[in-house]
Amino acid sequence: MWDLAQHLLSSVGSHLTEEGASQWAAIAKRLEQGQGLEEALTTIALTDELHRVLTRQVAIRILESEAVALQEIMQASYDPPLTRLLRHLLRVTDVANVITTNYDRLIEYSAARGAVRVNTMFAGSPFGFLDESESANECRRFKRIAGARQRWETSIVPHVCLSKPHGSLDWYQTGDAGGPVMQSQVSVGDQAPLIVSPGDGKLRLGYETPFDLQRNRANQAIDRASGLLILGFGFNDDHLQVHLKARYSRVPSVILTRDLTLAAHQYLEASSGQSIALSAGAGGSGTELTTSIGSQRISDLNLWQLDTFLREVLAA
Repeated sequence: MWDLAQHLLSSVGSHLTEEGASQWAAIAKRLEQGQGLEEALTTIALTDELHRVLTRQVAIRILESEAVALQEIMQASYDPPLTRLLRHLLRVTDVANVITTNYDRLIEYSAARGAVRVNTMFAGSPFGFLDESESANECRRFKRIAGARQRWETSIVPHVCLSKPHGSLDWYQTGDAGGPVMQSQVSVGDQAPLIVSPGDGKLRLGYETPFDLQRNRANQAIDRASGLLILGFGFNDDHLQVHLKARYSRVPSVILTRDLTLAAHQYLEASSGQSIALSAGAGGSGTELTTSIGSQRISDLNLWQLDTFLREVLAA
């Protein structure tokens, strides 16, 4: 968030009119004093102009980071960690439910690198249209059964069912506010993608289409889960917390993260011993294992890093 805040401080002001600039100056002052980005943006009701500019600038910064990551994924001489994880999950199930609050497409790129199909709720190419049923059909095989009567046999192609309740860098509103939502792999001029930006964006957009559909699917996946693997999540998202809290003490979970937040500790305490967290040891090296009853250093290996966890724990 610090890098994103610095980008916003250097870019937002020049795109605003006088009213928006005045409001942004008050927010910028809080950021310069060390206040967190999310907190600074929720202390005031943003004007439509400021919200629009913020969303666009957030997208620009995330796109820059995504481009670097995409190059690494494409040029790597071995499958990246996320690719290996998705393949590993699909060895034991036909559908792996994945939820991300990130806007980038690293999951989609990692899946493509491993020839893993993804149900994003969008169907078609080069522009995808929002249709949950058609997107699901793209992950099915249809085989005609020989005989006097025409019959078809349907089977599921192993795939990832991806939910992005905060939006994605490739979602765009077409036409006016009532136009259909489309998916585009290339940026659409100066138009901001459909993402729930930090601050009051969660209240503005969180219950509108397509965010509501994605959130509902994510919540249903949590409700049905028999286990949870949680990567780098701070447990500070109200949209998902209600359903996560209901599963704390019912299903086992493993958390991989560099630093455990206070909310993550509360999750562990409420899990009745069902959950463990692997985080960085003192000085950022080694692994600290934390449960509801305490913590201890368990390894000189960085098991909290996905690559090491896959290799040393899952043999993937």
